[in-house]
Amino acid sequence: MIATHGDSILSIETSSELGSVAVSRDGECVFEESFKADRSHNSLLFSPLAAALEACGGSPAWIVTGRGPGSYAGVRVAMAAAQGVSLSTGAGVFGLPSICALEADGEAPDSYFAIGNARRGDWFLARVDDGRLARPPRLVREADLVESLEILRVEDAAPPEVLTIDPDPPVAEAARAFPGAGKLARLAGGYPVDELGELALHPLEPIYLHRPFVSQPKG
Repeated sequence: MIATHGDSILSIETSSELGSVAVSRDGECVFEESFKADRSHNSLLFSPLAAALEACGGSPAWIVTGRGPGSYAGVRVAMAAAQGVSLSTGAGVFGLPSICALEADGEAPDSYFAIGNARRGDWFLARVDDGRLARPPRLVREADLVESLEILRVEDAAPPEVLTIDPDPPVAEAARAFPGAGKLARLAGGYPVDELGELALHPLEPIYLHRPFVSQPKG
């Protein structure tokens, strides 16, 4: 049984500067609203979230949030909102990688390489196939990113395109893209209900690229 059979899926995606909320039902997107958030996800999310809840009658069957990698604060805002809605409605809540829901120029490809600035001189490199992570994000130094990508391309029979949320990537052919709540809901709707139930058993947690950085006191 696929989750979209009569079920409403509420999706919240705030891992990048372009946030969005969507509702899908029976595989069709019945509501979607985007907003330019940058660092203001917490102040801009709740109006479209209220509209999304109205679109699904106030009681979604499932709630999915993007797990990143991306803005740590943005991902946490989405997760906190999803947990609040889940507590009040009883909906199952789970997370999927935001990089599986990238959209570029109105297109939503299902297979591609995803790259992103992980700070501290590192970039992450991941591969998405059919909307799922085929290669989880791994860190490479910025100077090694192009070579690492070429190695993966040689290993793959049909090298896909390269997408990134970052404006100035060190890979010339990388296309600018942002994760979308509509695509996130569509991906979730393709999962069997029992698999969604398994995902909902796990605590919501962002995708961490680095271990926690702790500064030491001077002297």
